[in-house]
Amino acid sequence: MAVYGYTRVSTEGQEDKTSLDEQTDRIAALAKARGWSLTSTFREVASGTTFDRPEFQKMLTLLAPGDSVVVLALSRFSRSIVDGYSTLLEWEKRGIALLSATETIDTSTAMGRHMLRIVLEFATAEREVLLERIEAGRKRNAAAGGFNGGPIALGYRAAPKGAKAPFIVDEEQREIVRKLFLLYGTGRFSLAEVRHRAGCRLSLAGVEGVLANPVYLGRLRYGGATRKAAHEPIVSQRLFRRVQQVRRGRARRGVAVVAEVAELSGKAVGG
Repeated sequence: MAVYGYTRVSTEGQEDKTSLDEQTDRIAALAKARGWSLTSTFREVASGTTFDRPEFQKMLTLLAPGDSVVVLALSRFSRSIVDGYSTLLEWEKRGIALLSATETIDTSTAMGRHMLRIVLEFATAEREVLLERIEAGRKRNAAAGGFNGGPIALGYRAAPKGAKAPFIVDEEQREIVRKLFLLYGTGRFSLAEVRHRAGCRLSLAGVEGVLANPVYLGRLRYGGATRKAAHEPIVSQRLFRRVQQVRRGRARRGVAVVAEVAELSGKAVGG
């Protein structure tokens, strides 16, 4: 049976304020108390949000049934026990145990596995509560016309820190957006022609997204609803409505054409 120590500090900061040396010493003390001889100790400087860590992966190649891994705390194994649980289950199937020097966790015993499940339940509940609070905050922010993040639409750029609106108009891009709406609103040009004439580098799907986005009315969309926001609009209500009419008309004609082709194809096959 091989016993490996695994220590980790995060590139994002040492959240438990322990150094690699301190973790190594405490792991060695636990091994000595158990009468074990550490085969080796892996020292990692990496975030715990992923298992794609060089030293952790090197350790995985050495692990065999009957081996044990000792960590200072579960947080050194994985930032989130919820995310790390699948790996622990795989280790359990292979007969590989995980022990924590500061928690009652020893997956080689029934009680240790039970404690791990209890920790997992609490961690899962904590995550769900956190997600609920985050979503509630986003809804409140959206209701007040706030921006909940994501890519900034063509025609705008990030506002300076402390500004009332989350983004401000980019004058050069504003003209491109206005041309897209004005040209498409005539109903005379295809999407590709509109893109070319406006000098827009977006894909056709991107142009379609611009034409459907209420952000250009000074509104923000979240949770299926749009609300007035603090940023400056780029197009008028009248122009935006005209463009939506053209889009709906073309969509209806497209459906009609598809149905007609399908009908003709059926007649051709049926003879």
